[in-house]
Amino acid sequence: MKNKLQLSRSIISYDALSDVDETFDLGDEEFLFSLKEDMLQISCPSLDTLVDVGWYPEFDPRGRFRIYVIQHENWDQPLEESTAQNLPQLFDALAAIIERHAL
Repeated sequence: MKNKLQLSRSIISYDALSDVDETFDLGDEEFLFSLKEDMLQISCPSLDTLVDVGWYPEFDPRGRFRIYVIQHENWDQPLEESTAQNLPQLFDALAAIIERHAL
């Protein structure tokens, strides 16, 4: 994850995603415990916006990465939601979100 995202006005405020290998194996039960709801948070205080990434449902090999763009702490109405099956898809989706929202 490190150096994969080009942030201009934002900071990474939480990162458990960097510990995940890009070639992760969903068949590895021990690895599944690292796939949780809280994996990455990008914060942009000047826009009162954050990007939240997690694996839903937690620890489930049938799960997906979920990306939420939240503004003004309004979790009930995200600005944007997206999903990804793997890390390359996740990074592509995050890059597009960062560009679209000027983060």
